[in-house]
Amino acid sequence: WGDLVTIHRDHAMAYVWSTKRGAQSGPVLRQPHWNISAMKERPPRSAHATSLAISSCGNFALVGTVGGVVYKYNLQSGLPRGSFPRDAASSLTSEEERRRRKGLKFAGDVGRTMRVLEKKAGKGGTMPSDVDKAERDRLNYLDAEAKRKAVIGRASHDGAVVGIAIDSLNRTVVTAGMDSKLVLWNFTTHMPHKKSPILLPSPATKLAHVRDSDLAAIAMKD
Repeated sequence: WGDLVTIHRDHAMAYVWSTKRGAQSGPVLRQPHWNISAMKERPPRSAHATSLAISSCGNFALVGTVGGVVYKYNLQSGLPRGSFPRDAASSLTSEEERRRRKGLKFAGDVGRTMRVLEKKAGKGGTMPSDVDKAERDRLNYLDAEAKRKAVIGRASHDGAVVGIAIDSLNRTVVTAGMDSKLVLWNFTTHMPHKKSPILLPSPATKLAHVRDSDLAAIAMKD
């Protein structure tokens, strides 16, 4: 597959190229609901690409946008692999989505708990302790979900993402924005680091990252 990705001004989609062939080689990186035809409605301006990074393994491309969302794509297939923040594209990670489709269990699945209780009720009634546990599970889930959304809300960018960096082990993603935020994300879960965001003295304009040392430099508007 291609080894070069380009983004363009006032355009939401990213394009994969082969440096060996000097030609476009691979799928167009876009969200499923974005129309690729110029004859149809274009993606919103908030989705226009402003920054880009490719993982060291060459399998993933991250595209930052005007609206502050960073989309992750698989370079070989072109398929979306979630977003930063996580809720911008889907409420489930790719692993949780896979398990949901197969009917497998994953943490916090209140629907699964309720289905189990309903099945027990059909076989001869549900014990009060089971009902109490289901209610506790539901309340715990709602509380955890509210805290998770609050953490994401604090860390999410309120403006254009101007720089993206991925560490050499695909563990951490760093994003810098025009909103003066520097945010560290977990590459796999798409959740912000507990110390994020880091507030910069002024809006960022560019982020440069050296993978060998994992050092980064940030240029700011002032």
